[in-house]
Amino acid sequence: MKDKYYDLKMKYEKYIVIMKSGIFYNVLGNDCYFMKSIFGYKINPFGDTIKIGFPLNTLNKVIGMFDQLKINYIVYENEIVIKRRFQHNQYDLYLKNKLTIEERIDFIYFKLRELKDTADFMNVLERIEEII
Repeated sequence: MKDKYYDLKMKYEKYIVIMKSGIFYNVLGNDCYFMKSIFGYKINPFGDTIKIGFPLNTLNKVIGMFDQLKINYIVYENEIVIKRRFQHNQYDLYLKNKLTIEERIDFIYFKLRELKDTADFMNVLERIEEII
């Protein structure tokens, strides 16, 4: 699940990716902060990242709220079954404005973990080290 999630996030960076797994839908990584902020869901560790799961029967509530907030999203169930794109996607704006300082630090930490196997990782890490 994690590999497919990150494949989708690379292609649809400014989308919340919702993945079906058994009787739950899950979001991973930085998308968890949306779920926590909007719905109050608890963030759980998931290997080297984080995860939030919610029951299948709450999907309409979740995507209804994303529609209302104009946040792009994808629902994946062995293939993309729903893909919603807004002309004025509020993904970045909502994420930055709704996070506490602690959540912003966690966001950066998990984003770095996501990038660690990419070609850009060392450039990002060196720039951060220069600043601090």
